[in-house]
Amino acid sequence: MPRLIDMSALVLRSKQRADKVGDDHIGGSDTSEWNRLISEVWGADVFSVVAGTGLRYFETTADLVSDSDAYLDEPTNCLSVIRLNYVGTGGIESELDEVNAYEESFFKTSTQTANPSRYFALVDNRIYLYPPPASGKTYRLTYIPQAPDVSGYASDACVDVVTPDGEACLIWGVAALARAKASQDASFHMQQSEKYRERLIGWAAERVMAQPRRRVVRLDVPGDRSTDPAEFNW
Repeated sequence: MPRLIDMSALVLRSKQRADKVGDDHIGGSDTSEWNRLISEVWGADVFSVVAGTGLRYFETTADLVSDSDAYLDEPTNCLSVIRLNYVGTGGIESELDEVNAYEESFFKTSTQTANPSRYFALVDNRIYLYPPPASGKTYRLTYIPQAPDVSGYASDACVDVVTPDGEACLIWGVAALARAKASQDASFHMQQSEKYRERLIGWAAERVMAQPRRRVVRLDVPGDRSTDPAEFNW
């Protein structure tokens, strides 16, 4: 379950930790600079930390449709890919296997297939499909997005700080940046932010270890999933 804190509360708590309530050194009554500090610390020390452990927390999906090219363009906000599925008849999904750079030449061909692709390779911001599918095939990409810029959030919009440790890491980190800008000692604030950051990493890593590992069912035949168990393999 997410831990959602509205932007106005984060600004106020950051000011309190930095001892900057009523201090006009940063923006005065305009909180836009505080919002930018919150966005910076949240993206670097909360979002990226949780996403970097492999925890399935911020993941999202996008449906990509093939055209005459042999590749799909990644979403512009894609940070890392989790899996790629072909969406077949009735919305049934079949997972594609990812190939590495040494295997890629074995699967490359310029001939399109009426059946969906069975393999893919990630190269820069493109997803190459093997064999190349005909136009109009739908593939569902599950991925971790880049941390969004929350600096433009309204005062009542919520930011997901994940856990109480994530909240504390964010607030102390913002306070440290605010005090540093005022040429004030921020060492204690940095220590506190790092303490809670380490605790957030530990929590996320433990959750990753608790995620179930299952064998993935594969099909020996191309196309949509078969109902014949003899076509399944592990």
